[in-house]
Amino acid sequence: MNALSSIINIFVSRAEAFRYHWRCGELKITHLSYADDLLLFRHGDTTSVSVIKSAMDYFSTMSGLDINTSKSTIFFSGVDLLTQNNIISLLGIEASSLPVKYLGVPLISTCLKSSHCSLLIEKITKRVSHWSSRSLSYAGRLQLIKAVLVSTQIYWSSIFILPKAVINELNKILRSFLWTGPEMRSTGAKVSWGKVCRPKEDGGLGIPNLELANKAGIMRFIWDLQTDTNGRLWIQWCHTHLIKSRNLWELNIPHSCSWSWRKMLQLRHPARLLLKHSIGNGTDTSFWLDNWAPGGPLCSRFPTTILTQAGLSHETTMDNFIVGSTWSFPSDIITSIPELLQLQPPLPTRRDKKRWTASSTERNERIFTKKRASQRVVLARICSTIIAILKLGFLQDCSTARRILSEWNLSPSCCRPPPRPPD
Repeated sequence: MNALSSIINIFVSRAEAFRYHWRCGELKITHLSYADDLLLFRHGDTTSVSVIKSAMDYFSTMSGLDINTSKSTIFFSGVDLLTQNNIISLLGIEASSLPVKYLGVPLISTCLKSSHCSLLIEKITKRVSHWSSRSLSYAGRLQLIKAVLVSTQIYWSSIFILPKAVINELNKILRSFLWTGPEMRSTGAKVSWGKVCRPKEDGGLGIPNLELANKAGIMRFIWDLQTDTNGRLWIQWCHTHLIKSRNLWELNIPHSCSWSWRKMLQLRHPARLLLKHSIGNGTDTSFWLDNWAPGGPLCSRFPTTILTQAGLSHETTMDNFIVGSTWSFPSDIITSIPELLQLQPPLPTRRDKKRWTASSTERNERIFTKKRASQRVVLARICSTIIAILKLGFLQDCSTARRILSEWNLSPSCCRPPPRPPD
């Protein structure tokens, strides 16, 4: 793929008549490759298509690899019918339309609908109906839900905001499977699903809340946009065409923006409260918009007149208030925001740091810091799972589980005793 990328870039740079696809010219995006897949982007005219075709023909001559036209497809947008026919005749590839399945999820240009998620629901339904699931106990079904079924939808949840109807259908499948097994009956629930989805320390079984997990997965994009501004290509594209050197927290939601960008912007408020700034030299932290103060972002707690009275703007950064290794705030700001007197001294020798503060659970911390759970944490999870199962009375005979807890020096006294046999 590296050789092909170099050939395409050379042919494009030499062709003055080549026109890039919409919003691809600034970053010179002509193609994306993933494993053995290749996506080519260009303006809908025969001249630009001819340049790409010449590059592909040259690569075919050098490597002996040809385009498989039967497995290739063209997608048009805003191209007249005559030009479409000319391009199809030039390339010998059939045209198609979105949505299509790519990397296991629908590739769409509109909002995600419930009909687009039928593949996800079908996949989970088949898994719970498999013959190997019929002999599972309550504990086995619980483990299957947490380790397999929830993980199946996490991939989707980390890409799209799933429709409410899809979330409800997934909860229905998981709830019915937990209580009745593959029969999937709607009756027989012993505890409400809301209590089952609570954390183990709150008396639940630790099954993730699918709606909250979905929002958390999309918040990861906000974290990436704030911490990796010069990294991956999609982040560079967003900063070039959507953010445009502005602060992400201050952007208005455009009426004509894409559905995915709109959904991401709607999650900025909860994400900003969780993304904490530690001040170093202050150059990367906004005084008014970012979450660096002990009580949260200043813009959400104080009127903007504080800025105008002090002669400041929304773009003012924290380095404007650092003198040496101490803070130097204007007197008007100190009068309006007295909590600034309690700030820790800045560290001007290092850059500002951003951290995700929703670390009440170690799993949440590991998602954003890429850490692995320790052996102590794994053991604690096993113990808490056994205790939760005993509390909810899933097992008729708990003697084995209670013996294990005793061997691990854990008191099972808080657990519900097994029911007495009838007289």
